[in-house]
Amino acid sequence: MVRLTRASLAGTGAEVAVGDASAPDLPAASFDVVASSLVLFLPDPRAALARWVALLCPGGRIGVTTFGAQSALWRELDGLLRPWMPPLDPRSAGPDGPFASDGAMESALATAGAMGVTTETWRMSLTFEGVADWLRFTRSVGQRAAWDAMTHDEAERVTDAAARMITEGADGSGGTIVWQDVRCTLGGR
Repeated sequence: MVRLTRASLAGTGAEVAVGDASAPDLPAASFDVVASSLVLFLPDPRAALARWVALLCPGGRIGVTTFGAQSALWRELDGLLRPWMPPLDPRSAGPDGPFASDGAMESALATAGAMGVTTETWRMSLTFEGVADWLRFTRSVGQRAAWDAMTHDEAERVTDAAARMITEGADGSGGTIVWQDVRCTLGGR
């Protein structure tokens, strides 16, 4: 990603660096914008938010995307992979975590020092034509960690269960539609 980003920004004067999202080694009050796209799933997300807000210049803005509500079928399909997901998976954080609701994320960002905190939510719908589409999707996102942790037999059982769920959830047009809300929590300094 770093190599591709550097190539796409060549000649713009932009600097691309690799760092620790939990504790960025960057000067305080030196950024107009801090943006985090599904990165906040860290060992201590609240501490990371405080560090990120501290990076903002006066008048700077921060935007953090996290997962929101899901369709019942998406939740069930995710449940198939949950036993093999790492503990930092946001869906494993529970109802008291910062990812539990819009209000919880807004509170976490406000406690980190952001002002004027609001949340916007977008619904992302996907259509799976069959289990192969679901497999391709889950292996292209963070859920690939679950696949990497499974034995061959476990992967076959999960795939068979997903195939049944996707077939039963088909809408008559040949596909199965699932949705996931993505929230963007915004604030300023």
